Amino acid sequence: MRTSHLKREEALALAQTPEGHFFDRKGKGISGKGLQKIIVAFANADGGDALIGIADDQREPDVSKRWNGFEYLDEANGILQAVFSLQPTVPLRHELLTSDYKGYVLRISVDKSSQVHKISDGTIFVRYGAQSLPLNDHQKIIELTYAKGGFLFRR
Repeated sequence: MRTSHLKREEALALAQTPEGHFFDRKGKGISGKGLQKIIVAFANADGGDALIGIADDQREPDVSKRWNGFEYLDEANGILQAVFSLQPTVPLRHELLTSDYKGYVLRISVDKSSQVHKISDGTIFVRYGAQSLPLNDHQKIIELTYAKGGFLFRR
């Protein structure tokens, strides 16, 4: 797996970047299902980056304490397995980030997908602003499928 070392200022900048439509950060304690939700939402919308090992603003108000990565590389295996078990496969890249702060942060860069993706329990999520929201309305699911080219419209 690719590893990049960030300068202290770069790491701090990531820790204070506002979460939004294309960016999310979560602490290393996120569940596999929780990460699936974010990854699927990005793929079903316009893509984005998720950083795992940097707490969000609500969990850690002090920006200098947000970077709290994985101590060992093996600690990220469970959440990576949850991401790579998604069907259909989500188009993404991943790397580890290090800095002068503690531990490894996992960056997952998700591309906008041409398919509709679901998490392991079958729920479809889409990114709206800084939220990954479930798409439950049948009509909205059909619209998303059409938008991704999943159905051909015939008269």
